[in-house]
Amino acid sequence: MFEEKAEGCLSEPIPPRMRIDLFLGSVCHTLKMSKGMVSRSAEYLKYGNLRNRVCSKEDIFLFKALAGRHRDIEDMHRLARIGLDWDVIVGELQAQRRNLDSTDINLLKRSLEALNTAYGITAPPATTAKLSNIL
Repeated sequence: MFEEKAEGCLSEPIPPRMRIDLFLGSVCHTLKMSKGMVSRSAEYLKYGNLRNRVCSKEDIFLFKALAGRHRDIEDMHRLARIGLDWDVIVGELQAQRRNLDSTDINLLKRSLEALNTAYGITAPPATTAKLSNIL
């Protein structure tokens, strides 16, 4: 399944058009891998002592919102269409508010606005009120 390269790195063939991002400690230089994120993640791959976990769709939605690229807005749309627990998103933002600077907050707002403009997707009204208190 894996091949060991000369420099000691492990590699596994990745299906075409699939991209995998690896984060160590922080995501997008802003959010920290919190205990909540780890508890919501699921083990995906095990190789010896290496454990690869996949983040929850709510946490991935946050990462995408912080990246704010066009393709990330499309991914946010896909995640929202399959269903999100907006309370998880709000809770994580509340827990990590101190890690967000004004640039991050503006990017999050723009990403949510772009999601609404492009796809007509908004958070439920109660969640929108909570988000406005955070952002």
